[in-house]
Amino acid sequence: MLYFTQKVIRFDKNRCCNCGACIAICEKKAISAIIDERGLATIAVSKDRCILCLKCVAVCPAHQLPKLKIGEGIWNGIKDSGFAWHADHQVRRDASSGGATRTILSGCLKDKKCEAVYTLMRRSRYPWAEGELMEGELDISQVAPSMYLPILAMKNLRPKQNVESIAIVGTTCQLLAASKLLKGRVDKIIRIAIFCKQQKHLGFTHFIKKRLRINTNEPVAEVEYRGSGWPGKMSINKHSLDYEMAAAIPFGKRLWCLPACNFCPSPFGYKADLTLADPWGIEPSEGSGKTMAIAWTSLGQELLRNTLNLEFKPGLDISSIKGSIDWKSLLRKNELTKYYLGEKVPIALQIAGLSEKVQTRFLEQVLSSIRLPALLYKVIAHLPNLQSIISAPKSVNE
Repeated sequence: MLYFTQKVIRFDKNRCCNCGACIAICEKKAISAIIDERGLATIAVSKDRCILCLKCVAVCPAHQLPKLKIGEGIWNGIKDSGFAWHADHQVRRDASSGGATRTILSGCLKDKKCEAVYTLMRRSRYPWAEGELMEGELDISQVAPSMYLPILAMKNLRPKQNVESIAIVGTTCQLLAASKLLKGRVDKIIRIAIFCKQQKHLGFTHFIKKRLRINTNEPVAEVEYRGSGWPGKMSINKHSLDYEMAAAIPFGKRLWCLPACNFCPSPFGYKADLTLADPWGIEPSEGSGKTMAIAWTSLGQELLRNTLNLEFKPGLDISSIKGSIDWKSLLRKNELTKYYLGEKVPIALQIAGLSEKVQTRFLEQVLSSIRLPALLYKVIAHLPNLQSIISAPKSVNE
């Protein structure tokens, strides 16, 4: 997070979303990022180039992110919900969860709902994906699948002056950053949110590398975080592991998360037209996948029902959505945001927050240093989280 104090722009790494918006907004090219061993960025501001316009501070999403509270009232805003997937079976397999995102982006351009789309595109080298502004047509085979490592996703979001409408894909913090970046620069933004409970740093990748018995000194030359059907496989240097096994502990125990994830209460996106998510618990494993889709606006509903090559099955009820996304854990995380912000909270919540910190540090240290038998990984995945036992979730009014 960038903030201005005592006539100096300062950086707080614990609050940084790694979105790259500050780099994109700086017309003087005074801002750069130094990437550490975890893939996390340290933002540096050149005193020689900086003119203290403070646009970088204004565009930083970390200031507003904790205010995006969620509660039961959010469900009143749904206009449509269901399953969406690309009509082509191979596209569905390649994307793991249906390929709805890339299909909608391509349809936005073909149907001229916007002049450009901005999303992560594949790259052959680390970090294997980069944000790119596309006009005309979109090669959906080159759209990056889910990427579970830090990427400065918004750093290339610099639209041309003649572009008046853009469709953007991103997580909550990325959409918030993009909205600030494009304010006053484009007339129309189509926001497609990727449901995000937590982003990962490279500790997650190294953990899977250990599970795959890849030599510690062997560099990660190639990685695929998803693909090969639903729920897919994670592959590193041609070695692969079922994604469900790969994700169980890191996501279930909130390990190797970006520090800023502790300050984000909402996984649904910022002013999203659509929120797209993996259909955990409601879609059985099969050769191809589907995307769980929630439309919040009339435009989002139109995209689901009238996009070329997109199949849509409506009628998904709220109770099924809640079960799939583990709504109770989201409410609990919503409350813990206050703890991480340093606000005054009840004793039980303080203990829950401290317990989460202790559990996270312990598990990360053990799992990063020792390769365990497969059975022990399963046992750890099914153990209850300490903070879940201590602090029962409460609904939060919006």
